[in-house]
Amino acid sequence: MKTETKDSVAEAVICNFLTFLIDLYYFLFMQEDFLERVELLKSSAEDIARLTSCQILIGEVFVFTVGNSGGLRIVRKVVEDCILYRMPPADNIKFIRMQLATKKLEDLRL
Repeated sequence: MKTETKDSVAEAVICNFLTFLIDLYYFLFMQEDFLERVELLKSSAEDIARLTSCQILIGEVFVFTVGNSGGLRIVRKVVEDCILYRMPPADNIKFIRMQLATKKLEDLRL
């Protein structure tokens, strides 16, 4: 019971922090550049959602995610890299796929 509460609080904190970062970036930097990055993120949101088992809703100035804490951490990293650091989401998606494949192989070895 307590672990579920801790996970839900952690998920809410991650979502709130991510929303704060996106809002901050939107007001500090050029809006056109920001909107281009959001469109790039929207194009790969379905792949990210499939890999992380999270539901993702991307608006013009917000990203809302619902899922487990591990998936939320991954989504947060992808969104931060895309919007704040101009890294295309495709690079992160490849890396996530490789990590998941490695994890599956390690699970099979045991």
